[in-house]
Formats: sequence, C-alpha cells, structure tokens
Amino acid sequence: MLEDKDRIFTNLYGLHDWRLEAVRNPRFALEGRYTRILLSFFIPWFLSIGFLSSPAAITNEIEFSENCATSEHRAFDFWIGEWNAFLTDTEEFIGYARIDLEDRGCVLFEYWELANGSRTGRSLNIYDSVTGQWEQFWADSAGDRTHYIGDVFGDGIRMTAKGDVTPGRSEPFNNRITFTPNADGSVRQVGDVSTDGGEWTQQYDITFKRAENGRDMIDRALSE
Repeated sequence: MLEDKDRIFTNLYGLHDWRLEAVRNPRFALEGRYTRILLSFFIPWFLSIGFLSSPAAITNEIEFSENCATSEHRAFDFWIGEWNAFLTDTEEFIGYARIDLEDRGCVLFEYWELANGSRTGRSLNIYDSVTGQWEQFWADSAGDRTHYIGDVFGDGIRMTAKGDVTPGRSEPFNNRITFTPNADGSVRQVGDVSTDGGEWTQQYDITFKRAENGRDMIDRALSE
C-alpha cells in the first residue's frame, strides 16, 4: 500500500512532489487509477457547489491570529468571495466585488468596480474587540472617503457614518449600509441616507451573486 504522503489525493494541495516514483510504479497503477477516477468525479462536483471557494473553505485555510478567532470576528465572513452585483430583484448588472480575508483573519478587504468603468473603490473592514463594534474604512476613485461604525444586525451587519461629507455635497449627512446574507448564498446590501439620523431614504439596493467565472462579466462590460 502507498503511504499517505504518496497518495495523489494528498498532493491535491501540493504538499508533496507530484512526480513521485511511487505513483509511476506499476505495482501501484491500480490504486493510482482509482484515485484519478475519484479526482475526476469529485473536483467538478466540489466546484459546482462552491465548496472549494466557499467562505468556510477559505477561513479553514487561514491561521488565525489569537486576537481575531472569536465568533464575533467571523460575523462578516458571509461576504467573502468574488461577486457580481445586480440591482436587487433585477438582472441589471452594475458591478464586481472581491472580498478577501487578510492579515491572519483580522481584516476583510473589499475591492469594488462599477460596470460602466466610472468608479472603483476599496474598503477595510474589521471588528474592534475593544468597542465590540464593526468598522469599515472606505475610499474610492472619486476622492470620497467614509468611516462606518456598527454592529451585528439580525443575520447581517449594519454600519453608519455620522456627519459624512462627500465631494460635491456641502452639507454633512448620515450614511448607513446594511449587509444581509440570503438563503441562496447571495448577499444583499442596502444603502440609506439621512440628514437628521431619524428619517432614512434608500439610496441603493444591490444583491451580490457569486461570480462563478471570476471577472468574466465585469471584463465584458468594460470592453463594450
């Protein structure tokens, strides 16, 4: 029998040399054949259900900092991944987002790109264990920057920027974003604004759907 370190399945993650003499040895050809059959069957299946790129799979690969390993730090992990963004309840594609878990599990890094090419943006998202709140630091290609602070809201996250001022707008206002994970694996983001913090007006409502083909959709939109 092959040792565990010599099996092709073990080498799926590149832990050992793929050119192992043991694999080429005719004495192990039958076992190697069965292993390859298993690989050819299960890998497409894993990809089809999103297992290999799911937030759970990603977070399981990270060596977390001891300061960022609590359940509170993991409350926003549902947003991890590559996404195509649509106006909610429509098929109107408006942008692409990639959210990566960085810095030993302490920081969620967002990259955002509008489908019409007019704006890109980035944000750093982190749970502050001292205050017990989530914070987002947003900046974009329009020169806008916003600092949101908030907390868990239902199954998702809600954060508010009080007294926000954006380029081209003289009066400060309150800006609120709410992220909610949906049962189908998508994520909904709603943006609201308010002048007094009491009455809120919806500014946008988008749904992130997993980008199964990476940047294909955004690249096609930008080339048109």
